[in-house]
Amino acid sequence: GGIGKTSLAIRAALDASSQDFPIKVFLSAQVAEQGSEGKISLSEYALTDFDALISALAVQLGAEEIKHAPANSRANTVQHLLARKKALIIFDNVETFSQEESDRLFVFLNRLPNSCKAIVTSRRRRENIHAPDIRLDRLKRGDALKLMDELAELNRTLARATENERESLYEIAGGNPQLIKWVCGQ
Repeated sequence: GGIGKTSLAIRAALDASSQDFPIKVFLSAQVAEQGSEGKISLSEYALTDFDALISALAVQLGAEEIKHAPANSRANTVQHLLARKKALIIFDNVETFSQEESDRLFVFLNRLPNSCKAIVTSRRRRENIHAPDIRLDRLKRGDALKLMDELAELNRTLARATENERESLYEIAGGNPQLIKWVCGQ
């Protein structure tokens, strides 16, 4: 967690051509986030199962009436709706789904129309999907120090840190860019 999966997915969507993907949708199953005083619940916003995710996608695509359709027909209805659209969809933090809900999502993704693409972020890798994956690991030392140099432009305390202190921060944070940013922000 905190390595930058969501940030990378959002950046990729922003960089994707609006001509190729005039519709860009972000849907998250994240149930909590880290605040300055600890975890903050996002339960009222989280899409905690496949049915909630599909319904939210339909609403984003302008088909709010899908909420009244039988649950077992919603995914197929959304597939037909997407067939007439060019959309890029981000499904974020799907590791919170149960195995069954996750399986339902990946069946849906394997049947996306050719005009649509999806980016999925998760802390866990699924073996049964037919898609390329990008594995995010800790930053290399040089990249982390470069990040700290950028952060130091706006952070006087970090600007005064010695090279040994920055190296120590890198080690303590395990090279995690979000953790490095969080510590520097404190």
